[in-house]
Amino acid sequence: MSQMQKYQSSKIFNQTDGISMALYSVSINTSQKTILDHINLEIKEGEMIAVLGKSGAGKSTLLRVIAGLVKTHRNMMFFNGSDFHSLKKNDKNQLRKNIGFIPQQFKLIKELSVFENVMIGRLGKMGRFSSMFRIYPQNDKKIALECIAKVGLSGKESLVARKLSGGEQQRVAIARCLAQEPQIILADEPVASLDVSLIETILEILDNENKKGKTVVFVMHDVELAKRFAKRMILMKEGKIISDKLTEETKDDSIKSLFN
Repeated sequence: MSQMQKYQSSKIFNQTDGISMALYSVSINTSQKTILDHINLEIKEGEMIAVLGKSGAGKSTLLRVIAGLVKTHRNMMFFNGSDFHSLKKNDKNQLRKNIGFIPQQFKLIKELSVFENVMIGRLGKMGRFSSMFRIYPQNDKKIALECIAKVGLSGKESLVARKLSGGEQQRVAIARCLAQEPQIILADEPVASLDVSLIETILEILDNENKKGKTVVFVMHDVELAKRFAKRMILMKEGKIISDKLTEETKDDSIKSLFN
């Protein structure tokens, strides 16, 4: 039996297991470095997962792979039992609408306002005409404004993004993701640029989204915060997953070894 056949006969294709995403034997290599090394990962619907590791461990790349933003080698990648790489372009685009990605570098359009940047998260929900001509339905405007308020930026809707601080730009990126109303939220260092007073607020927002049944996977360096908010911890080192356990089962020694 081939590796593909073994995988297809595994529980990943049993929808009653509630597994929404899986990677099997995912590798990414450059001429100089292995970035991801044969990653095997299953994520169930409604999980709250922290990914920990030193800079360069492959954490951000892993999130980009899950988001469908990076081509991988020698791999299988499934969403709800469907092989992502065999899907037609339109089906891939539909799938991506259910995956919200908060990048570490924010990826805002600096000359657009806070409101317009957050509305980008709504474009997949609107018709082509509305998207092209920025004629936004009232309900979509309402959702965008609610997300802006949720991250504490009420009153700054009309400010252009380039005039915002790094922490404010990060919150715009989070609001944009929330406005998308995705089923899976991938957050790469979502609180790295925030003041201490806002860190817990943002993590509580992600926690609330998880309590609504959404899957949340976030990369973080703060071990104590990861322990508080994540129910499962994935530890990465040199492109490999070296531990993947429930938070209460993850030993402190294992975490400390990541940063030594």
